[in-house]
Amino acid sequence: MKTHHSIYQPPLSSRATRKVLHRSKASGPGAMVARLKAHARPVTIDYESGLEGRTAHLLAARRDIFDLRSQPPFVEYVDDAGRNRKHVFDFLATLDSGLRIAVAVKPWQRVIQRRFDEELKLVAEAMPARFAERVLLVTDRHINKTAARNATLFNLFWLHPDDEADAHVLSVAKMMGETFRLGDLMEKSNLGSRAFAAVVRGIYRGPFSADLTLPLSDTSILSARETV
Repeated sequence: MKTHHSIYQPPLSSRATRKVLHRSKASGPGAMVARLKAHARPVTIDYESGLEGRTAHLLAARRDIFDLRSQPPFVEYVDDAGRNRKHVFDFLATLDSGLRIAVAVKPWQRVIQRRFDEELKLVAEAMPARFAERVLLVTDRHINKTAARNATLFNLFWLHPDDEADAHVLSVAKMMGETFRLGDLMEKSNLGSRAFAAVVRGIYRGPFSADLTLPLSDTSILSARETV
């Protein structure tokens, strides 16, 4: 079935509980569009910084992701001075297992300077189980920028299904052994850019594997053991 000519559907609006703050160009606020299992149509996910954007792309590219929401409803807690506070997590991720993870994203330097990890422990202790079962702190120390760029590519290609190209690339890969160069697979597939997109989809959702800490290019070494 040829799905690369599918009818365009506008994405669902962001479910963020507050507007993204466009403080400056350096802060990198923006939005991504993700295709998630929880929704029949792609959904908009806001972020307030480049670090949040990379985190969002990496989360949305996970095989076990079911839903991803930016800036969910606030969690009330009491700080170490006894004052009532409200905290808004940057993301709420739901996995296929049903596990809900509240995700806080902060630069490592800010975590240290503001003792944010200690504050987050108080938030986690006060967080209702119906909201999330786990809290995850993501800093720039946890993010590989190349892996995030690869995830961004996947999220773009995942928005545009092409079952015909995916099936053709897979059939060609079955004749190429256990490991091969991405460029060789593209050349033998004879589908041009459609082949590259199919390979990227195959790495994140299909049988291919690659070192995603390196840029995906024609020199990338792929493995397709499940296809043999």
